[in-house]
Amino acid sequence: MNIYRYWLAVIIVASTQTAVAEDLITVYRQALQADPQLKSAEVKVEIGAAQKGQALGQMLPQVSASGNWSANKQTQRGFNRAITSNYNGTRYYVSFNQTLVDFAKFWEWRRASKVEDQYAAEAIEAHNQLMFDVVDRYFSVLRTDDQLNLTKMEKQSAQKQLEQEKEYLKQNNNQGENK
Repeated sequence: MNIYRYWLAVIIVASTQTAVAEDLITVYRQALQADPQLKSAEVKVEIGAAQKGQALGQMLPQVSASGNWSANKQTQRGFNRAITSNYNGTRYYVSFNQTLVDFAKFWEWRRASKVEDQYAAEAIEAHNQLMFDVVDRYFSVLRTDDQLNLTKMEKQSAQKQLEQEKEYLKQNNNQGENK
Protein backbone atom coordinates (compact mmCIF):
# COMPACT_ATOMS: atom_id res chain seq x y z
CA MET A 1 0.00 0.00 0.00
CA ASN A 2 2.89 2.41 0.76
CA ILE A 3 4.43 1.82 -2.69
CA TYR A 4 1.04 2.57 -4.24
CA ARG A 5 0.88 5.90 -2.38
CA TYR A 6 4.47 6.73 -3.32
CA TRP A 7 3.95 6.18 -7.05
CA LEU A 8 0.63 7.96 -6.97
CA ALA A 9 2.27 11.00 -5.35
CA VAL A 10 5.12 10.90 -7.91
CA ILE A 11 2.65 10.82 -10.80
CA ILE A 12 0.60 13.68 -9.38
CA VAL A 13 3.65 15.86 -8.72
CA ALA A 14 5.15 15.12 -12.14
CA SER A 15 1.94 15.96 -13.97
CA THR A 16 1.33 19.22 -12.13
CA GLN A 17 4.90 20.53 -11.81
CA THR A 18 4.80 22.96 -14.78
CA ALA A 19 1.32 24.21 -13.89
CA VAL A 20 2.43 24.76 -10.30
CA ALA A 21 5.41 26.90 -11.36
CA GLU A 22 3.25 29.13 -13.55
CA ASP A 23 0.67 29.50 -10.83
CA LEU A 24 3.30 30.32 -8.22
CA ILE A 25 4.75 33.04 -10.43
CA THR A 26 1.28 34.47 -11.01
CA VAL A 27 0.54 34.48 -7.29
CA TYR A 28 3.92 36.08 -6.57
CA ARG A 29 3.35 38.84 -9.15
CA GLN A 30 -0.05 39.57 -7.66
CA ALA A 31 1.48 39.73 -4.19
CA LEU A 32 4.17 42.13 -5.44
CA GLN A 33 1.48 44.48 -6.70
CA ALA A 34 -0.69 44.31 -3.59
CA ASP A 35 1.64 44.00 -0.58
CA PRO A 36 1.39 47.15 1.60
CA GLN A 37 4.68 46.52 3.45
CA LEU A 38 6.57 46.31 0.18
CA LYS A 39 4.90 49.45 -1.15
CA SER A 40 5.73 51.27 2.09
CA ALA A 41 9.37 50.16 1.89
CA GLU A 42 9.62 51.32 -1.74
CA VAL A 43 8.22 54.74 -0.80
CA LYS A 44 10.75 54.99 2.04
CA VAL A 45 13.55 54.32 -0.45
CA GLU A 46 12.27 57.18 -2.62
CA ILE A 47 12.07 59.46 0.43
CA GLY A 48 15.63 58.53 1.43
CA ALA A 49 16.91 59.30 -2.07
CA ALA A 50 15.15 62.67 -2.02
CA GLN A 51 16.60 63.53 1.40
CA LYS A 52 20.07 62.58 0.21
CA GLY A 53 19.63 64.75 -2.88
CA GLN A 54 18.53 67.70 -0.76
CA ALA A 55 21.51 67.29 1.56
CA LEU A 56 23.85 67.12 -1.42
CA GLY A 57 22.22 70.23 -2.85
CA GLN A 58 23.12 72.12 0.31
CA MET A 59 26.80 71.37 -0.29
CA LEU A 60 26.80 72.47 -3.94
CA PRO A 61 27.47 76.06 -4.99
CA GLN A 62 24.59 78.39 -4.33
CA VAL A 63 23.64 80.68 -7.20
CA SER A 64 21.46 83.72 -6.94
CA ALA A 65 20.61 86.23 -9.62
CA SER A 66 18.57 89.37 -9.79
CA GLY A 67 17.94 92.20 -12.15
CA ASN A 68 16.03 95.43 -12.25
CA TRP A 69 15.03 98.12 -14.67
CA SER A 70 14.31 101.66 -13.80
CA ALA A 71 13.06 104.81 -15.52
CA ASN A 72 14.61 107.90 -14.02
CA LYS A 73 13.69 111.55 -14.38
CA GLN A 74 15.92 114.28 -13.04
CA THR A 75 15.03 117.93 -12.87
CA GLN A 76 17.59 120.64 -12.08
CA ARG A 77 16.37 124.10 -11.31
CA GLY A 78 18.53 126.99 -12.03
CA PHE A 79 18.04 130.78 -12.12
CA ASN A 80 15.31 131.12 -14.59
CA ARG A 81 15.04 127.71 -16.02
CA ALA A 82 14.68 124.03 -15.17
CA ILE A 83 16.58 121.30 -16.95
CA THR A 84 14.91 117.89 -17.07
CA SER A 85 16.76 114.73 -18.01
CA ASN A 86 15.17 111.31 -18.59
CA TYR A 87 17.18 108.10 -18.67
CA ASN A 88 16.52 104.40 -18.22
CA GLY A 89 18.67 102.15 -16.12
CA THR A 90 19.16 98.42 -15.91
CA ARG A 91 21.14 96.45 -13.40
CA TYR A 92 21.97 92.75 -13.32
CA TYR A 93 23.41 90.89 -10.39
CA VAL A 94 24.63 87.28 -10.27
CA SER A 95 26.21 85.70 -7.22
CA PHE A 96 27.92 82.33 -6.79
CA ASN A 97 28.66 81.19 -3.26
CA GLN A 98 30.50 78.04 -2.31
CA THR A 99 31.28 77.20 1.25
CA LEU A 100 34.68 75.52 1.45
CA VAL A 101 34.13 73.65 4.69
CA ASP A 102 30.77 73.18 6.35
CA PHE A 103 30.86 70.11 8.52
CA ALA A 104 27.19 70.37 9.47
CA LYS A 105 26.13 70.06 5.82
CA PHE A 106 28.62 67.25 5.24
CA TRP A 107 27.37 65.27 8.25
CA GLU A 108 23.77 65.84 7.17
CA TRP A 109 24.61 64.43 3.75
CA ARG A 110 26.32 61.37 5.34
CA ARG A 111 23.33 60.87 7.64
CA ALA A 112 20.96 61.05 4.65
CA SER A 113 23.15 58.52 2.78
CA LYS A 114 22.98 56.12 5.72
CA VAL A 115 19.21 56.56 5.99
CA GLU A 116 18.86 55.85 2.27
CA ASP A 117 20.98 52.69 2.66
CA GLN A 118 18.87 51.61 5.63
CA TYR A 119 15.65 52.13 3.70
CA ALA A 120 17.08 50.15 0.76
CA ALA A 121 17.99 47.29 3.11
CA GLU A 122 14.49 47.38 4.61
CA ALA A 123 13.00 47.23 1.11
CA ILE A 124 15.13 44.20 0.27
CA GLU A 125 14.08 42.57 3.54
CA ALA A 126 10.40 43.29 2.83
CA HIS A 127 10.80 41.83 -0.66
CA ASN A 128 12.50 38.70 0.68
CA GLN A 129 9.87 38.29 3.41
CA LEU A 130 7.09 38.61 0.85
CA MET A 131 8.77 36.02 -1.36
CA PHE A 132 9.15 33.63 1.59
CA ASP A 133 5.56 34.14 2.73
CA VAL A 134 4.12 33.61 -0.75
CA VAL A 135 6.14 30.46 -1.38
CA ASP A 136 5.43 29.08 2.10
CA ARG A 137 1.70 29.70 1.86
CA TYR A 138 1.53 28.47 -1.72
CA PHE A 139 3.23 25.19 -0.91
CA SER A 140 1.15 24.86 2.23
CA VAL A 141 -1.96 25.06 0.06
CA LEU A 142 -0.48 22.51 -2.34
CA ARG A 143 0.39 20.15 0.53
CA THR A 144 -3.13 20.47 1.88
CA ASP A 145 -4.59 19.90 -1.57
CA ASP A 146 -2.36 16.85 -2.10
CA GLN A 147 -3.32 15.50 1.32
CA LEU A 148 -6.99 15.99 0.47
CA ASN A 149 -6.57 14.22 -2.87
CA LEU A 150 -4.63 11.41 -1.25
CA THR A 151 -7.31 11.01 1.42
CA LYS A 152 -9.99 10.89 -1.27
CA MET A 153 -8.04 8.25 -3.18
CA GLU A 154 -7.50 6.22 -0.02
CA LYS A 155 -11.22 6.43 0.66
CA GLN A 156 -11.99 5.25 -2.88
CA SER A 157 -9.42 2.49 -2.53
CA ALA A 158 -10.89 1.42 0.81
CA GLN A 159 -14.38 1.43 -0.70
CA LYS A 160 -13.17 -0.72 -3.60
CA GLN A 161 -11.49 -3.11 -1.18
CA LEU A 162 -14.68 -3.24 0.86
CA GLU A 163 -16.68 -4.01 -2.27
CA GLN A 164 -14.15 -6.69 -3.26
CA GLU A 165 -14.31 -8.21 0.23
CA LYS A 166 -18.11 -8.19 0.11
CA GLU A 167 -18.00 -9.79 -3.32
CA TYR A 168 -15.47 -12.36 -2.09
CA LEU A 169 -17.63 -13.15 0.94
CA LYS A 170 -20.68 -13.45 -1.27
CA GLN A 171 -18.90 -15.87 -3.55
CA ASN A 172 -17.62 -17.93 -0.62
CA ASN A 173 -21.10 -18.00 0.95
CA ASN A 174 -22.59 -19.07 -2.38
CA GLN A 175 -19.93 -21.79 -2.79
CA GLY A 176 -20.48 -22.98 0.79
CA GLU A 177 -24.22 -23.24 0.24
CA ASN A 178 -23.71 -25.14 -3.02
CA LYS A 179 -21.69 -27.89 -1.30
